[in-house]
Amino acid sequence: MKELEQQIKSAGAKALSTEDWSKLAGMHDWYTTNYRLLSKAVHTQIRDLEAYLIQGASGDIQELDYAPSMDEIPLLVLTAGHLLLIVASAFDKTFELGFGPRGDELFKFVDSGFRALEGRRNGGGKAGRSGARAGAGQVAGKRRYAVT
Repeated sequence: MKELEQQIKSAGAKALSTEDWSKLAGMHDWYTTNYRLLSKAVHTQIRDLEAYLIQGASGDIQELDYAPSMDEIPLLVLTAGHLLLIVASAFDKTFELGFGPRGDELFKFVDSGFRALEGRRNGGGKAGRSGARAGAGQVAGKRRYAVT
């Protein structure tokens, strides 16, 4: 192992960041948009969490306004699905696993989900709606938890 580490050092190799890999893969546009969208919950700073606190008049924390909202979930799921299909397609091209025709079907399915979601955002219907209604503990699509 030490010999391998020495070879890496002598070759001047350096670790690549996720952004570096995205550039090498020709997917930097995905990195600057979708990767950041999907990793928002993973790479959260403590100050970012303050946006989800509901405070009383005295400044005491009364509730936690949970995120993402129900309205954001369809976009997150579609984006994650699309990314998985891109990865599966790349594996298929490299290892010839026979994913091609099924992958094409699935890309069309995910694409139709994006179109339906866009139509809903533009007032063209209710496609992509979760079907869940706001109830106890849920306000405008967001879950709230009381601090006791």
